[in-house]
Amino acid sequence: MTAWKYARLTSLLICCGLFFIGCSSSDENNPANPGGTPTLTLSGEEAEDFSTSALTMVNQIVDIIPQFAEGDFDTWAAAKTQDQEIHWDPQQEAYVFNFNGPILELEPPSYWTMSLGIWLQYRDAMDNPLESPLGAVSFEMDYTTGMAMHMQEGQEYSDLEYLMTTNVTVSYQGEGAYGIVGTGSAVVEVEQETAQMSESGQFTMDWTLDISTSASGCPSGTASVHCQDFTMGAVYDGEGGVAWTLVGNNYQASGNEYVGCGQPVN
Repeated sequence: MTAWKYARLTSLLICCGLFFIGCSSSDENNPANPGGTPTLTLSGEEAEDFSTSALTMVNQIVDIIPQFAEGDFDTWAAAKTQDQEIHWDPQQEAYVFNFNGPILELEPPSYWTMSLGIWLQYRDAMDNPLESPLGAVSFEMDYTTGMAMHMQEGQEYSDLEYLMTTNVTVSYQGEGAYGIVGTGSAVVEVEQETAQMSESGQFTMDWTLDISTSASGCPSGTASVHCQDFTMGAVYDGEGGVAWTLVGNNYQASGNEYVGCGQPVN
């Protein structure tokens, strides 16, 4: 398998469940991106796949909310990557975690690294920061994950850069229930240079969510996903299902997915 094909396959967006493969580059003179990296063109079916994967990602966020609301970070296994843990930062008045390092040892100049970050701040009824969830009525969380890969064979190379960011504000609603409002985005940039060709492309996606979850861990509420020129609206039914409609580029589709429920509160 060539380095470029390997890069495209491994550009699966690790943490939010989105994937990026099989897309083609649009005209570099695209007025939506003048003089920049050409935007990768999606078919309706590809946009549908990516957008419904984003809905599953929303459920994954819901999954960790009860533990974080109680100050329990131990169940989040990734928080102990490379013997690092989430810790209280008095200057930021928040819990923070940052990791940036290799995930595979490759022969230079090739490399494959990932980044992972969390910033979480508990707040009282007056919106003041708290060092623990005791007395908190809400918390805000920034979550970021990224990947950078450079694969080189002689003078031929392929590059991949990926960054996903999510910001949510969580309100405590009692009896294991939480309200979750937030936004997020994902950007993937790829480039390759071979003896036969040179190309590059960019993929972007963003989403909003306004949902609540009960002690059962099942989300209810709405989310929207913008994937290149496509827009998906979705409604979570509180029983692990989500109904969605996708429109864009003379394409329309709708359906129902079962995304499951998060961890119930004991």
